Amino acid sequence: MQTGNTKGAIHGVVTAATIDVAATNPNQPPAPKKRSRTDATAKAVKVGKTWTARLRRSGHDVYETGHKTRADAELAAARELAKRKAQSDPFGKGPKKTSFALALRDYATAKLPYMKGAKQEISRINVYLRLAKLPTIKVIPVEGKHVRFKVEFEQWTSERAVPKGLDAHRKQLVVKTADSMRLRAVLATKMVADISRYDIQQLVNKMREEGSEAATIGLERSLLRAFFNYAHKKWSWDVPDNPATGIDMPAVNNARERVLSEEEQIRLDEALSECRNRLVLPVMTLLRETAMRASEPLDHATWGDVNWDECILKLRDSKTDKRDVPLSPAALQALRDIGPGEPDEKIVKVTYESLRAAWGRACQRANIKDLNIHDLRHTGATRMALKTANIFLVQALTGHKTLQMVERYVNVKAADAVKVLHAPDAPAPQPAEDSKKAGMKEAGVVLSPAQVALIANAVVQATSSAAATKVAADDAATYSQAADQPQARAGDRGGYIIDFHAARQRRAVGR
Repeated sequence: MQTGNTKGAIHGVVTAATIDVAATNPNQPPAPKKRSRTDATAKAVKVGKTWTARLRRSGHDVYETGHKTRADAELAAARELAKRKAQSDPFGKGPKKTSFALALRDYATAKLPYMKGAKQEISRINVYLRLAKLPTIKVIPVEGKHVRFKVEFEQWTSERAVPKGLDAHRKQLVVKTADSMRLRAVLATKMVADISRYDIQQLVNKMREEGSEAATIGLERSLLRAFFNYAHKKWSWDVPDNPATGIDMPAVNNARERVLSEEEQIRLDEALSECRNRLVLPVMTLLRETAMRASEPLDHATWGDVNWDECILKLRDSKTDKRDVPLSPAALQALRDIGPGEPDEKIVKVTYESLRAAWGRACQRANIKDLNIHDLRHTGATRMALKTANIFLVQALTGHKTLQMVERYVNVKAADAVKVLHAPDAPAPQPAEDSKKAGMKEAGVVLSPAQVALIANAVVQATSSAAATKVAADDAATYSQAADQPQARAGDRGGYIIDFHAARQRRAVGR
């Protein structure tokens, strides 16, 4: 019977013998070396037509894909790992110990002060914060060149304040979006590192089933994608494979062609005049006449921005930065109806929710369907295009940066072309007794004496400029020839009196 020591001795003898045999037999291949977990080289695999490499080292998760060769994938993974090790420590507790709602709160605190669309973004962020029972966010505009908003927090409450007139709409929305809200609640409490592409695809699919617009779904996905990109680049979080990318999304087709007709405008103005708030009608008239976005007069315009002499509203900020808004006579009257105030006082003191509620009730009374407040912008742009036939004037009205965007708001229809084709022709001019009485009448255009004089002067200058040099040269030559000829008679005050007409005739005969 062998003891433990004997087993150890025998084991040691065998091991030594094995080593001696390997040392004395150089032809024997060495034992394969096991890959160490601290080795920075990733073993790439081929996925489809490209190579993918993944590394998990020192708490870092590196994922590189889409490379043409194995060597390229492994080299890219090694470089990314070295880059991350050289960076600072991850922000906060990292993606494995931070819930999505908490991380989204920190993201909002860092990003929203500099975002022009912060007010729209917080409505989507606060959904996740409420589901996680965290304080919600509000932004307060501040005057600054770079910082636009100040971020503040409001204590979470189970009861949410609903603007007046939107109770029924909010209850319908809660029932309609119940399933997608449950999925958001799961995401809100999930660790960031555990959120997968499948989780986000489920949310997108559920929103499509609930009938959400493609643009609404796109904005939700954009928030998630921007968050994961920010966490990876700015916080050094190991989320290289953004789960909000590669999602099957519905095609966005949010182009509208709805324009308010003249007949609809009469009925709508009458219905708007019946609103209890007397500001609703002039505000809607201002939007229609100027083709402004609703946010521009509500959020940015003050009475000090109105230049009554030049008929221009100078917006200090808008979606496309500061711009000048042309004011028509109807727009100026609408401003007077709203009532001038102090220079630093806002022009419109009505919330968008109140305007939208009043708008909906007025459209019902006027029996007008499928007309949004933003369609007034289409209406103003289209009417300017029909009136001027000048796309650049339309661009000056709407403030768009590109003509491509202007074209989206000019919605000329076949009925508009029919009106032009069937418009009565201009009256034909009466036959003149003679050319003197006819004057400048031609093609139905009658010019004033001042206009006739201007045109005549321009024609004379244009037709005579080319011949002026030649005539002057001929006259100079004629003068030099006539001065030596006997036909030139002396004048009373010296010099010669030369008949240039006769001289030109003599030169012509000589040629």
